[in-house]
Amino acid sequence: MIDSWGKKDFKTLYNEFKTNPSGGKIFMMRKNESEDTLLDKGVTILLKKASLFILNILKELYLKDSTHIIGDINLLLSLVDQRRKIAFQKLKNQKATMLAKASKRRIQLHTILRRQRSLKPIKSILEKNKEKEQ
Repeated sequence: MIDSWGKKDFKTLYNEFKTNPSGGKIFMMRKNESEDTLLDKGVTILLKKASLFILNILKELYLKDSTHIIGDINLLLSLVDQRRKIAFQKLKNQKATMLAKASKRRIQLHTILRRQRSLKPIKSILEKNKEKEQ
């Protein structure tokens, strides 16, 4: 059925989800509203396209009450773990590069300071020579 706004009703969406292959998809059976997101009843979510944030919300919903969602639950749980590992690895790599850059900058700063310290006596000697000449 289609309502006056051109939107399909829940029964139609549910029947379409059930008749079509549901591999890689999740279907919302109930409305979930939190402070950050709104997942309405009848929404189909493609798991491979979803962000880690949405996947975490879906996993928490499923663990609280398994009647909220239907579909490829095994893929949902494995994707959450996979994406978390990838996110932690990226964070670890970023920290490693930041530490490498920081140590490189520290060495460069030390070299600059050492050069400046070595130049100070030369400057003072040059200034003394100028004063003597005048």
